[in-house]
Amino acid sequence: MAKKKRRIKEEPKETYEFTPAEFDEREFILKELFNTKLFFFAIILGIMAGMAWAFVYTLGEFTWVIGLIICVLIMAGMKKIMSLFGIKVEMIQGKTMIGNYLMFFLLATGIAILLINAPFYLG
Repeated sequence: MAKKKRRIKEEPKETYEFTPAEFDEREFILKELFNTKLFFFAIILGIMAGMAWAFVYTLGEFTWVIGLIICVLIMAGMKKIMSLFGIKVEMIQGKTMIGNYLMFFLLATGIAILLINAPFYLG
């Protein structure tokens, strides 16, 4: 018996051309400058809050909790503080603010720890 020929029709291969979206370089640069301004604002605020935390720590036994509460309150009101300094808070992205909150808190904690130890605090 003869075998039947398999008739396989090859379908034409689909071609895909990648067309990148339009890139606005000026908008990108302005957005990155804005994010950098926010970052430096969080750094300056973190340094000041860390110094306040260290000062409050030197006042008594369990006053470190008061310093921690001060830092958390500053962190909670950071958007309002930024709006007082003329920063447009409606342009801030959520992930950018999370990074700024973390940077603020870690920097405030680090500055406070640095200032309450030996070379700076001799109490």
